Amino acid sequence: NEDDAWLDMGQRALRVTFALLPGHTAHMPEPGFHILEVIPKSLSESCMASALAELKYCPLVKSLVLCNGPSPPPLPSQPDVDLSVWGLNPSQHAAVQHALENALTLVQGPPGTGKTMTTAVLATCFAKANMSSDENRAVLLCTPTNRAADCAASFVARVCSRRAAEQLQARRQDDGHVCAICLSTSPDTITACSHVFHRSCLIQALEASSRCPICRQKVKHVDIGLRILRIYGADAEKQEFPVPKKNDHSGVETRKPCQVPEEMRRFALHWRCHAAVDDERPTPEAVRTRTAYRKMLDHGTKGPRADQLRAAYQEALAEAQAAELREADIVFSTCVSCRRMAVAAALCREGAPKFQQVIIDEAGQATEPEALSPLTFARFAQQICLFGDHQQLRPILKSQRAEAAGLAVSLFERLASKSHPAAPQFLAQQYRMHPDISCFPSRHFYGGRVCDDASVQAQPPGLLEHPLKAGSPVSLLLWEVDDSRSANSREEVRHTRTADNSAGSRAHAAEAACAANLA
Repeated sequence: NEDDAWLDMGQRALRVTFALLPGHTAHMPEPGFHILEVIPKSLSESCMASALAELKYCPLVKSLVLCNGPSPPPLPSQPDVDLSVWGLNPSQHAAVQHALENALTLVQGPPGTGKTMTTAVLATCFAKANMSSDENRAVLLCTPTNRAADCAASFVARVCSRRAAEQLQARRQDDGHVCAICLSTSPDTITACSHVFHRSCLIQALEASSRCPICRQKVKHVDIGLRILRIYGADAEKQEFPVPKKNDHSGVETRKPCQVPEEMRRFALHWRCHAAVDDERPTPEAVRTRTAYRKMLDHGTKGPRADQLRAAYQEALAEAQAAELREADIVFSTCVSCRRMAVAAALCREGAPKFQQVIIDEAGQATEPEALSPLTFARFAQQICLFGDHQQLRPILKSQRAEAAGLAVSLFERLASKSHPAAPQFLAQQYRMHPDISCFPSRHFYGGRVCDDASVQAQPPGLLEHPLKAGSPVSLLLWEVDDSRSANSREEVRHTRTADNSAGSRAHAAEAACAANLA
């Protein structure tokens, strides 16, 4: 039937028949046959290929990132933001201010300079600025790895909650501040626009209108702080909320999906969509999804209504995903997982947010196609900010040919080069290392621009002592291990995966013995 349809459209149709040959065949089996090599293409590679194909539809990315096209129009005037409340140092303050006022910002953060804190403050300021718009806007914050995305989401949540709690406490201590709805004292929640209410009063008011009763800004939720949403890959969702299959291929091995940490479940999209987060009021769509999911599981795959119940669950889940995205202020994901089909479909529904700003953290570890995945996905974004440090870890590649062709150079590193007009903002104050440790990387990699905060300058040297200088503690000890006398003390590479080691891990028994003796 498909062939007939093609012929009716005036197209030429060609029928191809494939035969699976057992084992490896070195020669053609017989004349008229061709041998094809099937090269699998992973989902992440497909997403990156789509990102490259969509560049032509993204004027901001094309002009600023690729330096190809007209300059973007100037940003509209932004509301003044008081950054003094965040306790930033001068370099952090300058980086956030530049990102709020410009379309493209690069922020280079050497180790210990508070890059995560700066990212959290910028994302919070972006989200609060979006509330003044009549349209639904959100911030998209992506990282190359799930662990980095979890770290960023949890840190932003702590920063926002702590700041909102401080504001609420200050308002409570002021006798002139009461709930603006019932005019009673002791309000127990504060909106992102800094107005205080009783939570029950605000819930009732938002049922009639989604705007703040005082300033008329859009209020997406009644919780303290901003609404944070963490999107995981489809594999993690299938593992934690599995859908029964008619045919269970038990012999098929699949890669281990990302395990959602327990402390991150309250932010996870699929946990919220199934109304499975404790101490949180679920959306009506999430309640319907939970009911549909339980009905599907109770019925099983062999009953007469299995397909109908599965379809009902999928529809309810799609509505719950759209509802969660509508309420989100900041969306966290890996660079690839943000392009999930379920997310794209949810963003096409009525009332879906538009990603106004895109932030990529740890951008120095992402390949250029990987970094372009969120940038082209949020094609209407007006501001882009890349956080990273190309002097630290570069993108990890398995192919030496790809590395030689330039894929090891991240988008951040290319834009941070001297030939590009977007000079990176530099975070210059470090809070992590003793000055004796930080002096070498500061001088060797950063031209001596990294300075030590007073908190680390006051730290004692530590417990290390030079073996020949007893009683003289040092912060850094370089120990040369002579492994030429024994073949057993050379570095070993583990080629097989075990419970304790992954394939390719390295071990050095002599170095381990020296470290143990020193301890």
